[in-house]
Amino acid sequence: FIPVKMLDVAGLVPGASEGKGLGNQFLDDLRQAHVLLHVVDVSGTTNEKGEETVGYDPVNDVEWLRQEIHSWIFNNMWRKWSNIGELISLDDLQLAFCLASPLPFLPSSSSLSSSSSVRRHTATKAVAAHTLQAQLSGYGTRLPQVMQALDTMGVKEPAGMETWDKARVEELVWVFIDVRFPTILVLNKVDMPASGMHA
Repeated sequence: FIPVKMLDVAGLVPGASEGKGLGNQFLDDLRQAHVLLHVVDVSGTTNEKGEETVGYDPVNDVEWLRQEIHSWIFNNMWRKWSNIGELISLDDLQLAFCLASPLPFLPSSSSLSSSSSVRRHTATKAVAAHTLQAQLSGYGTRLPQVMQALDTMGVKEPAGMETWDKARVEELVWVFIDVRFPTILVLNKVDMPASGMHA
């Protein structure tokens, strides 16, 4: 048996990323998760606010949860996006060359002047991943997850992230969510007659 720790983070409502309901407190709880189990009432008898109703489409629950997670991450990231191209020091550049090189190679001071600086994300693919990992670290993100997201998007170096527009960053966040927060849908009330229309 593999022990599994489960955390019930009930109480999310549409608009949480804007402070409604438990707001960001709820979303912060998600950072601890490796996998999300989204319990969805497929009977159509409960709406997104947990109120009794008839004929509610549970697909809405799936979509708005993903949208809330996206808004939470995207809003935080977009606010800081103008800093994505911040300059790095010579020491960081040397580290980047070491990480990217298949050989144990460290550029000497003679090959790089002490005033040399480059944009973090254009040094190597590893540096682009490290830059984004630093931006996404608050979500419990590991470097391989960021690298997988970049690969899924087909990002090659130089990534030119300083030129990415809002739509490209939104795409990054959607791909990142799929990698960082894999979600299993748990169909609740599937035994009720109305659930056949939705399951």
